[in-house]
Amino acid sequence: MQHSWPSLVQEVDLVGALEERGLSRQAACAFLDASPPLVLEVCTASRWDCEGWTDVTLAVDGRAGQVPLEYNELQGWLGGALGAAKTGRRDADSTRWRRCCLRLAGYRSGARRAVVVLAGSEHRFWAGFYGGKFAAPVLRFEMEAAPSGVGQGYGTDDE
Repeated sequence: MQHSWPSLVQEVDLVGALEERGLSRQAACAFLDASPPLVLEVCTASRWDCEGWTDVTLAVDGRAGQVPLEYNELQGWLGGALGAAKTGRRDADSTRWRRCCLRLAGYRSGARRAVVVLAGSEHRFWAGFYGGKFAAPVLRFEMEAAPSGVGQGYGTDDE
């Protein structure tokens, strides 16, 4: 039976992503040290026959090493992150998809990766993986104007 929180953990190399868009490593690190707002959007719902919960987390981190994959161990690890935003446990709608948006700003300097955690569970304690589900995650920087060297449309709503 599945009574824990199954979760998907995705690490994003922010420096590498900025380098792919034309910034030098030094410029990418300086940009990240300015703590630009980072936005995570994802659609959530639950199965029609088994309502559930979702829990969405966005964190930034500069530590070396792997991020724990087990949900409870991960919660302790998040305490040492440079910044984190969480929805907390929310009931998932079984009749339609809802867009969840997390904004993380004002985090401490030194962030070099983002960590996205999508966790879900169900209300009925059925054996197997039921309940909360996710679709179409998007991670972007929120900015008024792209810094020089960043491709057009990056981090804007013009995409």
